[in-house]
Amino acid sequence: MDGVLAVASSKGGVGKTTTIVMLAEYFRKRGSVALLDADPNQKLISWLGDEKGESRVEGIALVSLLGRNIVETITEAKAQHDVVIVDFAGALTQEMVFGFGYASAVVIPSGSSKGDIDEARKTFQVVEQTTALLSAGNPSFSLPAKVLLCKVRPNTDTYKAAKQQLAAWKVPVFGDDVHVPHRTSFEKAWWHKCSPQEVADKALKKQIDSVCTAIASLAGLAPPEAKPTKGRVPRAKKAASAATPA
Repeated sequence: MDGVLAVASSKGGVGKTTTIVMLAEYFRKRGSVALLDADPNQKLISWLGDEKGESRVEGIALVSLLGRNIVETITEAKAQHDVVIVDFAGALTQEMVFGFGYASAVVIPSGSSKGDIDEARKTFQVVEQTTALLSAGNPSFSLPAKVLLCKVRPNTDTYKAAKQQLAAWKVPVFGDDVHVPHRTSFEKAWWHKCSPQEVADKALKKQIDSVCTAIASLAGLAPPEAKPTKGRVPRAKKAASAATPA
């Protein structure tokens, strides 16, 4: 298990941070994980970091990419951790192309609205352009990518329309069994600064595991069996027992 996973979209608010936090919890039980936050809002660090911006979770390192060289930072993180996950800004940037060049795969979170799907297509086009650019000098280069539908309700007309539009554009998307449903557990997890897995019911935990396993397979990061962990540091447990959000 060794690789870099890019989670990107040219639009904010589509589920990037939630997807990364789920993946971080999934992979940290099998090895060490570094999360690189390139989003100006630093939402990953807000979710999993303490008042100093340092990770509150054992097995997960948080690194801000603001003002740092993305290539150097990815290289350094990859040498020190089993899995590196990069959260890109919700916009099309040159940094995205550089980061994609080091990725094992790209996950493109998207809602089911027409605007979200349009932006997912734009992000996939950047993946295609990056692949064309780098494969010119290295014919063996490949960059698998798929859209992950987030905060959706399957079997609704908008969900079906989103899937049909992506198929018409020939933009790969995960199957119906691999999606992030619309659930308040994700909001609760952010309030408590913990992973969604920690507050999810049995059915949601199973769905999250299906999503993470499919993404790991896409990136060629088939992990070994989960190892026992000590969980969160005591202060994280204390935070998780704080007052429930309104």
